Amino acid sequence: MEDVILPREPLIRIRAWLERLPHGSRALSSLLEDRRRTDEGEFDVVPSAPVMDGMTTLAQNLRKAAGVEGAIIIARDGMVSASDMEDDAEQKGAVAAFVGSAAGQVGEALKLSAFDWGLITMGNERMLVIEQPTFFVGLALGHKASPALVSAEAAKILG
Repeated sequence: MEDVILPREPLIRIRAWLERLPHGSRALSSLLEDRRRTDEGEFDVVPSAPVMDGMTTLAQNLRKAAGVEGAIIIARDGMVSASDMEDDAEQKGAVAAFVGSAAGQVGEALKLSAFDWGLITMGNERMLVIEQPTFFVGLALGHKASPALVSAEAAKILG
């Protein structure tokens, strides 16, 4: 398994944001502990071949939605399950999984409703992160795409 190197600046901002929250350091610790347990094989996160084929089809179908320039399916540990994205799929997938997991952890710690979707901006790029029960979806959005409209369309595709 190859290590994914994440862009340092977004991670520093996420960590600083989490540490300012009342339960942020606990959420960060929990997120890092989950990552450690996954890396050490305590969770079985490798999908079988038929699931991978279904994930590839799902990524391709999501990419066809209006305003979507790329789609990626990411396991909860940050590993890319399927991608219909032209560049940096591993890095973008890791960032999407991290932000999605962090948002879920923070929401849980603050007793908020469950994380549904969120928008990440990285320079001039935008990625919509949608949480599913066993994975995250990352959708690279075009400059004029509406995150709300794309998330509604993606919800139809995801079922």
